[in-house]
Amino acid sequence: MKNVKSMRSIVYTCLESSLLCQVNGYKSAEYNNVQIHFDSDRGHWVTSSTLHNRVEIVDSLFNGKLSAAITNQLCQIYGCLAMDDVLDVFVLL
Repeated sequence: MKNVKSMRSIVYTCLESSLLCQVNGYKSAEYNNVQIHFDSDRGHWVTSSTLHNRVEIVDSLFNGKLSAAITNQLCQIYGCLAMDDVLDVFVLL
C-alpha cells in the first residue's frame, strides 16, 4: 500500500458523477468503482467514486473539510492513485 502524506480536497460545483456500481472493502481500488463510506466522526454516510479517472466524493454535509475518518478511508482505498504522495479528492456539490 502506498503511503500518502497528505490529501487535498478540491470543491467541484457541477455534479457530473453517476453512481453505477459499488465495490466493497478497504483494499486498494485501482479500477473504476463507487464506494459507500460511513463517517464515524459525524454519524453520516458519504459516497466516493473513480468513474472519471479521479477520486470524487459526494457529501451532503460537506463543510469545507473532510473528517479524519473519511480521510483515512480514502487514503487506504485510493492511495494507489496518489501523485507525489498527495491524493487529490474532488468534492462534488
